[in-house]
Amino acid sequence: MNADMRICSASFVSVSALFLIMHAPLMAQAKADSTRTTSATTELLLDGDDIVTTATRTPQRVNDAPEAVTVITAEDIAASGATSIPELLRGVPGGDVMEPNLSQQNVSIRGFNTGFANTVLVMVDGRRINEDIDSSVLWPTSPILISRIKRIEIVRGPGSVLYGADAFSGVINIILKTPMDMAAEQKHSTFVGQYENHSTNFAEGTYTASQRNDWAVTVGAGYHGVTGPFFGQAGKAQDNSSVPIVTLDVEKPTSRGSLTFSFDNADGKSDLVSGIVIKDTHFTTNTAALTYDESSASNPITARLYQSDHRMGGLANTFSDEFDIQQERHVGLANSLTYGASYKKAAAQSYTTGPNWHSENISSVFLQDEDRLALNTTMFVGARDDKNSIYGTQISDRLSLVQHLSPRRSLRLSYGTAFIAPTFVQTFLNYSDPLGPGLNLAAVGNTQLTPEKISSAEAGYRVEFPSGYTGISVFYNNVSDIIELAETAFAPPPFPAGIPLREQYLNNGTADAAGFELEEGMSLRSGWSALANYSFQHLVNSNGTPVDYSPDNKVNLMLQSDQKRRFNEYYAVHFVSNSSSGGQYIRAYTTVDSRLGYRLSNNPNAWTASIAVTNLLDDHHREYPSTPGQTLALSSSEPAQRSVRIELSGSF
Repeated sequence: MNADMRICSASFVSVSALFLIMHAPLMAQAKADSTRTTSATTELLLDGDDIVTTATRTPQRVNDAPEAVTVITAEDIAASGATSIPELLRGVPGGDVMEPNLSQQNVSIRGFNTGFANTVLVMVDGRRINEDIDSSVLWPTSPILISRIKRIEIVRGPGSVLYGADAFSGVINIILKTPMDMAAEQKHSTFVGQYENHSTNFAEGTYTASQRNDWAVTVGAGYHGVTGPFFGQAGKAQDNSSVPIVTLDVEKPTSRGSLTFSFDNADGKSDLVSGIVIKDTHFTTNTAALTYDESSASNPITARLYQSDHRMGGLANTFSDEFDIQQERHVGLANSLTYGASYKKAAAQSYTTGPNWHSENISSVFLQDEDRLALNTTMFVGARDDKNSIYGTQISDRLSLVQHLSPRRSLRLSYGTAFIAPTFVQTFLNYSDPLGPGLNLAAVGNTQLTPEKISSAEAGYRVEFPSGYTGISVFYNNVSDIIELAETAFAPPPFPAGIPLREQYLNNGTADAAGFELEEGMSLRSGWSALANYSFQHLVNSNGTPVDYSPDNKVNLMLQSDQKRRFNEYYAVHFVSNSSSGGQYIRAYTTVDSRLGYRLSNNPNAWTASIAVTNLLDDHHREYPSTPGQTLALSSSEPAQRSVRIELSGSF
């Protein structure tokens, strides 16, 4: 048995034992007392009747969804004291969060995590925020106020059948509180501010004005600033960002739903350290969206028109317009159709692709049929056609079956396909780097690239108890047409053999990934709740070698109290096993986070003072490899250190 398998076995045994220990009081309590806590946190965190929309683009109970779904609620966010979305995603089963330093994070699901990771589609209220230049997400410069998040829905598994390109191994949908939501909370103004050692500052505030059942307006502002412990030190990776954020949302209720206009802006500086070292890059992001939602109609229509503009100093510029529309139509008592279409026009320019702008047009149609075959059996069948002006047509499909073995036990089986579109950089790269006298290395794109494709088979089982749930997901993924930068020409004699003169992106490889995820959530006595999950994944290419730096084993344990208590607490433990790729090694690490809060009164809108510590044990680990002598910042990431945050939050 090799070291990785020993780690896997030990982790599996320990987590399984934890599940059994946690189940003992839960089962006894279920027999002795059928009452349930009224904690909002526990209800949202553990209730199988919780409604999610991202898995099917229509409202579904978690227990009815055809894919594995994790929900992070506003109460979870407040309990953790997190100041970034990747920080929250560390506890998601199957989630991979790796940060080269404090000013950059890369997020993936079930592996495939690399610099500028682009295998997960990330949306805000259903609109894509992945950058068009390389399909990654620049988390620190996204104009999102953490304190306005209502919930985050994470779908694990392919999602291109509903969302198109880049919903490859998962979808993350960040759902914000609408102005009407804010008005209903009767919190006209909110504020959260944090000060952290390493000179990090975080502040967000909102103001909501409304006329009952007529309109509501929310104005928001924030400042997300990070100055890491190694900033300014010679030979150290840069880790600084300074990002002001402004938001405006206007909502007008209609007889069938609502009409909402949103505008967001982030304009600041940040350092990039994955693959290249770029200091104090000026980022500007503007997004505007108009959404019509018929949530109150029997056959609801949702339509969105949105525009985004990203400017990254002298590095890159992107611009896109997109329109999408969908309708859910009930056909009889046992059948529901969801269908829609979208059109997107995008343009991009970067220093790596030359001075010219490049553009693409994408038109898409999709259809999903939800058919109740029997009282306890539901089948989902879906297909999507994406037509791209550069790489042509791509078809995605999915077939899923959800069988309720009892009202609280469900079994799901699913097969689906998805794809990653060739990025602007991969398609139009045109860059030259001098190697020495008479030698230049030319890196070029390829307009003949086809999308990377994934075929995924998955089985899942979920059982719910009066105060919690247990779930398991098992998956196998086959990836083909992987896009890689390959050496295609070499220096002639008298130069030494093997000196590359030309590199070009090619569809060049396959990979296989298999794994499983165990998860458990439960409410404990006195308003406490607990979560535990264990994930195993193994990714290898056709030669049997690791695809990337994603670890095989991850364990997350989280415990939190009801946030309405006068004293409220949060504790989290994250274990990540070692990983290696291309001869580079990242050791295993364990981090412990905690937060202690005190409500200044029993008023529902009472202010709360808290202190939070991340990496409590001060484990100086790296999440990307570090090789002495290399200039690439991918190899010069700095070890994580303990940080302490003091927070004050409340509402008027």
